[in-house]
Amino acid sequence: MANIQSWKCCLVLLACVTHTVISHSNLVPCEWNESIMGYNSTTAMNADIRSDIEFLDAGGEPPEFFHYVLCPHTEFKVAKHIGFYDEGAEDPIVPGLPNSIFSCGPDGLSSNECKITGGNFHFYFPDFTIAKTVLVKGITFESVSGASVYGDAHPSSHITFEDCHWNKNAGGSTVYVHFSDSERRALNSYDPKEIKLAMIEDSHKLLDNNKRNLEGNVTQLNSTQATAMSCRFVDCSFVKNENFMATLYNKGGTIELIDTEFLENDVAKLSVFSNVDNGQVYIHGHTLFKSNSARLGPVFIDNTSNLQLSKENFGVLNTGGCNGIFLEDDTSSCFTSNDQCSGHCCQFGDETCDLYVEPESEHKVEVLEVEPEPEPEPEPEPEVIESSQDSNSGSSSSSFDPMDTSNSADPSTTMTSSNSELSGNSGEKCGGACIGSSIVVIVIVIMVGAFFLRRRKLRRELITGFASSTPDYDVNTYDAELFAEEADMDMKAL
Repeated sequence: MANIQSWKCCLVLLACVTHTVISHSNLVPCEWNESIMGYNSTTAMNADIRSDIEFLDAGGEPPEFFHYVLCPHTEFKVAKHIGFYDEGAEDPIVPGLPNSIFSCGPDGLSSNECKITGGNFHFYFPDFTIAKTVLVKGITFESVSGASVYGDAHPSSHITFEDCHWNKNAGGSTVYVHFSDSERRALNSYDPKEIKLAMIEDSHKLLDNNKRNLEGNVTQLNSTQATAMSCRFVDCSFVKNENFMATLYNKGGTIELIDTEFLENDVAKLSVFSNVDNGQVYIHGHTLFKSNSARLGPVFIDNTSNLQLSKENFGVLNTGGCNGIFLEDDTSSCFTSNDQCSGHCCQFGDETCDLYVEPESEHKVEVLEVEPEPEPEPEPEPEVIESSQDSNSGSSSSSFDPMDTSNSADPSTTMTSSNSELSGNSGEKCGGACIGSSIVVIVIVIMVGAFFLRRRKLRRELITGFASSTPDYDVNTYDAELFAEEADMDMKAL
């Protein structure tokens, strides 16, 4: 989500840069704020777009981007019938150049309240234009009767709609993206007469699609298997639109939805967001489908199209065949209600339904190869010395397997066993200091024992021998001399 926000901030900064390379003769001070130079007429904007094309055709150096600003707090009413004069009505906007920005006010915020209403089209991308990297920002579209956005530009065209909103439109589709293999693609012309003729022809095609059997139309389209233009919708909304085929219809193009809402739309034939003829679909960034009504549900993807990404999207209170993303199976034909329509209903937010694979670099866990520490050899059980004979023979209370090489008599193993016995803890080895202390303790114990044995012996001799041989010996004198002698022996021993 942080990446999306950063990307959106970059677009805002780009849109705020003042375009000074080419002067546009039809710019006027905006009525709401005269410090803003913009357009209060889409017909006048198209005239400046045509001038920019002529400038480039004459060898002029193109700017980094073309920025066309709609005056804030302005409603642009499009003519009801294309090709006929309608007093006070405007032409649809026809982008003719790559790297173009169309914004509501210099900052492109929908709160500036730029509205394009009425007519058959609002934005028209004819098949003979290449609209690479076009940004439409902060515009509201209402009350169209054909397709608010008619997208038939060259397949390399890429349009981004940010903070744009479609309310209460009608017709075949509110946004119609498709590819037509037309001879007009070779014209590469922005002649106003050619454009109007193309608009009239395309509007009639849309009207025919609404009236005739949808199945025949789609069957013809399936035979083409072409790639159409791509569109990205960021922070947009589609609210209360009533359409025959779909609110957003993608026929062979690539559509990405990011943080976009579809609310209370009503569709008769397919779904709110329909994808056919090799359409590629990306739905993520908290996109929401709520309270929509359509025969096939909120999202339909036919068996020739692909759900490339489905993540962090939601759907509630929708009515239709599937309250989620309907993936048509290979044997199905869902274009008419009379044919078999079967597939998989994938719930919103279920990432297992898409084709997206996380890059290995994002989830790769580095495994460090560490040599395992050798397991300590099992220490033999402490030997229990029962007699000098047992000690000399080296017998032990623990069992010994002659076939077990781990119990081989090894000097180092024997020393380890002895050290363990001296330490008083079979689980720890006894070091040099421990061994020395143990020897000193043993010597002291032997000396003390010898001292008491000798003292007992002397007392026994005093009673049995000394008394008979020296009857005149004074006992009191003997005790003093005896203790003195014992003390002297103790000092010498130490």
